[in-house]
Amino acid sequence: MTDLLDVLNFDYAARGPRGVPPKMMEFPVAADAAPYLVSSTRSVVWAKRASRTRTVKAAVRSVQGFYKEAVEELAQAAMVHKWGSIHPLTTEGLKACVSYLAFYGLAEYEVISHPDFEYPDTVSADWIDNNPRHDADWMLPGCVVIIPKDRALFGFMGTVGTSRVCAVIHNATRGFTMAGEMVPSPKPEPEPAPSQAAGAV
Repeated sequence: MTDLLDVLNFDYAARGPRGVPPKMMEFPVAADAAPYLVSSTRSVVWAKRASRTRTVKAAVRSVQGFYKEAVEELAQAAMVHKWGSIHPLTTEGLKACVSYLAFYGLAEYEVISHPDFEYPDTVSADWIDNNPRHDADWMLPGCVVIIPKDRALFGFMGTVGTSRVCAVIHNATRGFTMAGEMVPSPKPEPEPAPSQAAGAV
């Protein structure tokens, strides 16, 4: 499966005093890259700024549905705040996505889509031939996501055991682009950002 983020193993770092993983972990971030999308206990949540010590907190949560929830939230925020990273599913729109990443020095990229996705006639055969897609079951239908090939430049997800993760997308505004229309899933009730106690929101 193609991953959205850089995948790390947090099994050793996440062990508490009695071998029980903590409910929350803290990570250093670049202060000028805010906002940050972090894992929460039930979904994902935005940390608007880093703490005074330039860190954000992320909760340990179930891995189920995490990537899809993250993509939905990133796309929604990009549209609401008009980051300029969401474009039509056309050849021009896809090139605009690539240019967006290149503007921030992220020239190497990958195109990710659902396994059942098919390009419409608005996308040229030349683009399709020169930009191979990477399939991902967690992707939304009707769109493609274009992100840095080196996922560490975008964000990371640490695995805690076999079914739980803790994640920080530290380059959300610069490292994420989408072409097409997403079909969002129902969302759980909002909850406070896990970094709130550290003054990161």
